[in-house]
Amino acid sequence: MRRKKILTLILYIYITIVSLSNITFDKLTTENGLISDEVMCLTQDNNGFLWIGTKIGLNRYDGCEYKKYSQNNNNFKNDYINTLYADKEDNLWVGTGVGLSKIDLKNGKIKNYTQEDGFEENQMVMDIIEDSNGIIWFVSREKGLTKFIEKENNFIKINEISKDATSIAKDSSGNLWIGTYNGLYKVNKKIEKIDSNLLLDEWVQDVIIDENDC
Repeated sequence: MRRKKILTLILYIYITIVSLSNITFDKLTTENGLISDEVMCLTQDNNGFLWIGTKIGLNRYDGCEYKKYSQNNNNFKNDYINTLYADKEDNLWVGTGVGLSKIDLKNGKIKNYTQEDGFEENQMVMDIIEDSNGIIWFVSREKGLTKFIEKENNFIKINEISKDATSIAKDSSGNLWIGTYNGLYKVNKKIEKIDSNLLLDEWVQDVIIDENDC
């Protein structure tokens, strides 16, 4: 019986190795159309397109061809693409070195948010997420955490969160976790700093929530 289990394990390992050996990789570079080899972020929209943010602009890739978006093409106010987020309404949110933009994927229109919209300009937007109510939350190096109620065109700065925010994640209960240069914050019905000596005043570069909310 034990010998049978060992043979089964060996066969499983062999099949796995053979399967992996059949995987092929395509390298996407400037040589085949990528706008820059310095990739900062990636996301996939609801239509299956791959969006690639770089230091000098944005690419949309359909598996064959690239479409380029950049400041030179009057698409964005800045070409340094820090973060990308595809929401439930077929919008692509773009965080750049100086602000926030949105591409309506249904019609291709681009909106660059400005002071006239209530957006505080010259923010390096580091991360973006959408909550269960369709509210957009984003973090920046200069202003910390902001929530954006798009239907009201209302930007609300969350003053209790430290500036120099780096990342944001959402758990299954809808709580938001904010990584900053000064530790970790949790946002639910109220805002509170995590009481942990391991995180207090530590630089949190990224936050990821697994399937167990850990």
